[in-house]
Amino acid sequence: MNNKDIFFTPKIISDYFIELTQKAHPSGGEDPLRQWVIKKVSAIQNKYTDNRGKVQVKFYHPEAKEPDERIIFLQRKGANLYADKLPVILQAHLDMVAVPGEKIFPLKLDKYTENNITWLRALKDLAHPEKGGTTLGADDGIGVATILSVLEEETLQDMPLECLFTVQEETDMASARNFDVNLLTGSKFINLDAADLKVIIYGSAGGCASVYKRKVACRESMESSQIFRISVSGLKSGHSGADINKGRQNAIKIITDILVRLNGRINRIDAAGRINSYDLLLHTINRTDRVVQNSIPAEAQAVVSVPVAQADNFVEDINKLLDLTRAANMPVEDQFSASVRVADSKELPMTAACTDSVLLLLKQLPHGVISMIPARPGLVETSTNLFDVVICDGELQIRSFNRSSNIEALSCLNNIQMNMARCFGFEPTINIDHFPLWQPDDSSELLKIAKSVYQKIYGPEAEATVIHAGLECGWIIERCGTKVECISIGPTIQDLHSENERLQLEDNGINTIESYYHAVLKIILNSFTGAR
Repeated sequence: MNNKDIFFTPKIISDYFIELTQKAHPSGGEDPLRQWVIKKVSAIQNKYTDNRGKVQVKFYHPEAKEPDERIIFLQRKGANLYADKLPVILQAHLDMVAVPGEKIFPLKLDKYTENNITWLRALKDLAHPEKGGTTLGADDGIGVATILSVLEEETLQDMPLECLFTVQEETDMASARNFDVNLLTGSKFINLDAADLKVIIYGSAGGCASVYKRKVACRESMESSQIFRISVSGLKSGHSGADINKGRQNAIKIITDILVRLNGRINRIDAAGRINSYDLLLHTINRTDRVVQNSIPAEAQAVVSVPVAQADNFVEDINKLLDLTRAANMPVEDQFSASVRVADSKELPMTAACTDSVLLLLKQLPHGVISMIPARPGLVETSTNLFDVVICDGELQIRSFNRSSNIEALSCLNNIQMNMARCFGFEPTINIDHFPLWQPDDSSELLKIAKSVYQKIYGPEAEATVIHAGLECGWIIERCGTKVECISIGPTIQDLHSENERLQLEDNGINTIESYYHAVLKIILNSFTGAR
């Protein structure tokens, strides 16, 4: 099926979204999509003679390099009854997580139905779906398409709007953190970066990254040793905030656990008929899928060596552990794949002491949910994603990404990790790429308007909540204070930041994108009319 055959309704959102999936827009490489947005705005200006055609590009620097200079900011003043009204602000980010890599563009789209639900996804090869998928970029391409559609909406043509397109949301939120907030004149801010159709978000976690470094100490030779490459792949992955409590495994952690178990200096558990321990040395260990701090590692590998006399038993025992790991994580990780193969290595083995310190720190560093919100036991309060390990220029680096809706809990987690790192000879750096939490405001007028709209559309299934993920609203509130009130909404998107990402189009005959778009329009309308 060609991309031109893929469509959904409202057609205007479908057309915008499908077209933008053909433009490269990974984090930091959004320029093709920036240029495309400006062309679309120019087309709107030329298409309409009423107030819709009066949208202005207030900020766009085509050659800009810094993220705060690479935003796009549009403004449309009100007309007639709305001439003196403050604008509603709509916001989406232009970048996407490109998995498995930045060569996936133009995306190959596939619409399919499963259990009476119709989805849109992107595949590596449309003729061979079994080869797997790529990220779709509905996060946040659907938000970008929505904003452009709203600018053409006849029912809102006289209402003032401000439209903010940010970049690098998926990496460091640098544009939201640093752009000139004085551009904003409105007070009601609607972020279109949520991923659950019937849910209004009005609060989110804060977070930061940490890195732990040490010099690699190597042996001068590796006589009488056999080298093996151990690989794990096929894990479900997903968003390290939204999916961290879904039982999805971390490939780095799986390999670490197995190597710690087999390391005879750490575990001497030799016994007849059981899994033994070995004099193993680590050469390298690294994540092998796309390294993104807000995605759970789906692939990793390690190169190790053991004495030749132990090689056969080592292979047998490591395969036993891999089989046990596979069985223990069904059915969540039903695509789990692993192998152990004889290999060559340009890297000399680490010393025994260095091997042990690396493996023990990787073992001890937490990954996953740390705590739940006491007053809301179904919501994660604090978590961490051990997202990378790599050797570069003789230095080994381990990196974690922490989230929490509790500032004290986040600080405590940072300190625990920092002390762990020092115990094993690593130098820690914490609080990297910090982004603030977004404190919920139950008194928000915008929230009340949105709740009323959602209850009328979705009935008792409508929900307003906080989430365990970072949103740019955190920076907007941090920088604007009480002058601005925020909500975040969006259609249903599953398995964000992974090759399984998919956008829900229909649910048992109900057009979910149409339902979402209707909610957006109604919230904007009611923000001006005061209706609920």
